[in-house]
Amino acid sequence: MSETAAPPCLSALDGQPRVRRFLADALGQERVGTAYLFCGTAGEEAHRAAVALAQALVCPRGGCGDTASCDDCRLVAAGDHPDVTILSPDSATGYRIEQVRDEVIARAQKTPVRSSAKVFVLERADQLRGVSANALLKTIEEPPGDTHFILCAPAPDLVLPTIVSRCQVVPFASAAASAVAEVAAVAGASQAEAAWALSVCPAAADAAALLASASRRAVRDAVLDTLGRLGSLDGWGILQAADTVAEAAAVSFSDGEGAMTDGEREERDRLLEEYLTRGALKAVKEQERREDAAKERSGIMEAVAICESVLRDAFVATQDRAAAPVNADAAPIVEALAAAGAERVAAACEAAERAAADIAHNVTPRLAVEAMLLAFKEALCPASSR
Repeated sequence: MSETAAPPCLSALDGQPRVRRFLADALGQERVGTAYLFCGTAGEEAHRAAVALAQALVCPRGGCGDTASCDDCRLVAAGDHPDVTILSPDSATGYRIEQVRDEVIARAQKTPVRSSAKVFVLERADQLRGVSANALLKTIEEPPGDTHFILCAPAPDLVLPTIVSRCQVVPFASAAASAVAEVAAVAGASQAEAAWALSVCPAAADAAALLASASRRAVRDAVLDTLGRLGSLDGWGILQAADTVAEAAAVSFSDGEGAMTDGEREERDRLLEEYLTRGALKAVKEQERREDAAKERSGIMEAVAICESVLRDAFVATQDRAAAPVNADAAPIVEALAAAGAERVAAACEAAERAAADIAHNVTPRLAVEAMLLAFKEALCPASSR
């Protein structure tokens, strides 16, 4: 099947032509596999590919992708199709055995509701461990009926080998050239800058906004400085570095158009005190505190995402020393981190993921950053941690 004959739903993969061609061939030859592992740093595009493949498998028109007139394609895109289950880990430690049993294994045994196939999409398949992975393994090996599994992970080496061996591995490019060019043009930045920005913010508009913000760039500078000095920092130094990163992140979403200077804020406060009742003034102040906390949380989540981006580069380097890092300007840091080995870099990646999950579950952001950096030190610099 030629690329031009690909189902319309696969047009969502214009930025990943090799993946689109591979899936189009499999669908055209009616040789779609039971289990796929979509891997690479382009997590958002892997998700789009999983949704597109699910549409092609359950749509009565073979994947028309028309979410306006096709109920099946619309329901898949919205995550509401009864025969397509899209899952993420439901705990900070990964997939629980109960989640796998109830939402995958049990559902896989049931007859499709409105289609001839059932599809299960598991985001962050690297979070399948121990009994959860073993429980899923048998179902992947002997799937009931026309059942398909699509697993997504940053790299195959982060997924248990027993799972990988049962899947067709589909690698994704780190960032589509068209997206890099778009961000570079909008932000007036270089291709290299656009590439690392997209690794932190997958949406082009968000990546361009990151590059346009001096304070958000300063957060990345603080993160790179900390990762570059990790081996020389003792416990107290790690805590100080965490404070530096957190302080930079706390103000990173407060700049830009519309942000008030200190003088403007003082004048605004004077007017509020003059014209508002005590109760109304208290309500305004409380709302401001909530907004400031939300901005701090967003800034620190971005700092964690920057760490994840650099660590992904380091992990790739452990597998292929010739691979060019997405964070090209941080190549020496990436090389130094990769020297710890794949297993230790993977442990650091898990620490960053835990920090993101903790922050999402309302753990104090600064404490989460401290714990993350201490875990980086332990994983990547074991000799100096003693």
